[in-house]
Amino acid sequence: MLTRKIAKGHPDFIVFAFGPGWVKPDMGGPDAPHDVEWAVERHIKPYESATIETHSGKFINHLGQETAW
Repeated sequence: MLTRKIAKGHPDFIVFAFGPGWVKPDMGGPDAPHDVEWAVERHIKPYESATIETHSGKFINHLGQETAW
């Protein structure tokens, strides 16, 4: 809700929540299927392609897809 509220309050900014997926650093643990290098390669695209129309106020997953709240 905070993401949506900030996006509505600042319509000139691109504001979105991002779900990085299950990645191996400390929080993901050793059983996570992806390493940091895999994640970084995939995380750059959603940030670079973000627009107010397609991303702002939404929750975007590591594949660049909108995830329902």
